[in-house]
This record gives sequence, C-alpha cells and structure tokens, in this order.
Amino acid sequence: MTFSLSLPLLLIISGFAAGLVFMTFGAVLAWRDASKRFGDNSVDVQSMLMPEIGTIIERIETRLSAQELQRCADMELLRQDLAHMRSDVEWLAGERMIEQAIQMCRDGLPTERISADLGLQPEAIRTLKLLRTH
Repeated sequence: MTFSLSLPLLLIISGFAAGLVFMTFGAVLAWRDASKRFGDNSVDVQSMLMPEIGTIIERIETRLSAQELQRCADMELLRQDLAHMRSDVEWLAGERMIEQAIQMCRDGLPTERISADLGLQPEAIRTLKLLRTH
C-alpha cells in the first residue's frame, strides 16, 4: 500500500503551509514593531505626565500638612477640655469630701476613722472639727 497525492492536492497543502509560515513571520514582525513603538511612546508619556504627577504630589502634601495641623489643634482643644473637666471633678470631689467629713465630725466619729474612710489627712480633719464649732 503506497500513499500517493495528486499534484493539485500537493500544491494546495504546500500553499497552505507557506501561508501559515508567512502569517507567523508577519505576526512576529508586527509584534516587534509594536513593541518598539510602545517603548518609544512610553518615554514620551512618562515625560508628559511628570509635571502632573509633581502637581498631584504637592497637593497631597499640602492636604496632609493641613490635616496634621488641624489634628494637632483638635488634640490641644481636647487636652484643655480634659484639664477643665479634671479640675471640675476634683473640685466636686473635694467639696463632697469636705461635706462628708463635716457630717462625720458632727456625728462624733473619731479622726482616724474619718481619715481612713475619706482619705483626708488627720490635720485637715482636726481643722474641720475646730471650724465646725464656729
């Protein structure tokens, strides 16, 4: 059994193979040319975008510095508010402690117990006892 091809069929197959080779070769050349053009254009695009990128970076830096200044100002206001609140609480606690100490002195409790219960110094309690009588 021998395999034989007719001349027209052989020409068709040869033409098809040659066309496939030429198409592949053309695609490789087109890809190489496109990559050269893209490489050249990327440099141009980069040089065109650099001033805009610099402007964007400056805007971001300006906004960040303004935000940092505002944050610092807000933190300082918060510290001041906390300091005022702390002094108000200390004043209220001190007033309440003194009232409790005066009431305990009126009830006749000993100085040591008042000192232990309220955390006041014994000298302050003795002073309150002296003032209680007046």
